[in-house]
Amino acid sequence: MSEQNEKSPSWVGDIIKLSPKYLLGLAAFSGIGLWLGNVELGKTLGIKDAINNYKLYLGLVFLASTSFILSHLIWWISLGIKRVFDQKTRYKLQKDRLRNLNRREKQILSPYIFDNVRSMELSITDGTTKELEHLMIIYRSSDISSRGHYFAYNLQPWAREYLTKNKHLLHEPIDHVL
Repeated sequence: MSEQNEKSPSWVGDIIKLSPKYLLGLAAFSGIGLWLGNVELGKTLGIKDAINNYKLYLGLVFLASTSFILSHLIWWISLGIKRVFDQKTRYKLQKDRLRNLNRREKQILSPYIFDNVRSMELSITDGTTKELEHLMIIYRSSDISSRGHYFAYNLQPWAREYLTKNKHLLHEPIDHVL
């Protein structure tokens, strides 16, 4: 066992791991306790002397719990900001990908837009299908296959909206049509 572990009581690690809802309870309890030690209500309730005897501990609990709550809040906000940036980056990548579709990808996506198809059966073993699924352009809408490796796939709502506004992205160049 390391020297640091011998110095720290085990309950310190337990407090650090507490959920924010319990930390809020500790902060409220210790904060109200500190406040009651300084007002007449504490004397009326008969707890002013007990609070004053343990004011140091209540103060430490209040500072520690509010610090942990603040760190949870900062962590939660930073995760939210990261999620927004990741989503914007992913959406930009997805739109760039839709602007550079190959012939097979256009064949897969065209019926969704031009024929107003909501669901198509595609092979799960097809690399193009898997790539479109990985890019979150289509998604597998059923876990039950038909004909072995064929599953129902739907177009993501954002991709339907984008391709409906930009139908030219799904047209074959003239040299491929002839």
